[in-house]
Amino acid sequence: MGGFFAYVYIRTGKITYTIILHAIVNIMGSVVSLILANSVTNIQINPNPIDAVIIIGYAVIILSFLIIGLYGLTKIKKARFNGSKTQINLKNPFKTVYLNIGMILFILFFIGEMVYQIL
Repeated sequence: MGGFFAYVYIRTGKITYTIILHAIVNIMGSVVSLILANSVTNIQINPNPIDAVIIIGYAVIILSFLIIGLYGLTKIKKARFNGSKTQINLKNPFKTVYLNIGMILFILFFIGEMVYQIL
């Protein structure tokens, strides 16, 4: 997936598209899949129309993504690389990588998780 995201970034030159795609993948893999699993379990035990709509809606969304993706692959021209390397110069790499709000929250979250597991 990282290669695909890199391809999208190289073709478009916009990181926003890859961020949106990454968010969609995360939402589909975490939130939507839990809702779907709950609906599948409920429909086996006690069938109701809401669960059927959720399952059918999920199938329609996945099929739509597949069709849009296949269409995009046929219409997008192949990326061409000129072979030159781009060097990224960071004034302070440690600060850039570890002292940003996202990384700080990530580290604090997992420290909290470790403490919670120990207690």
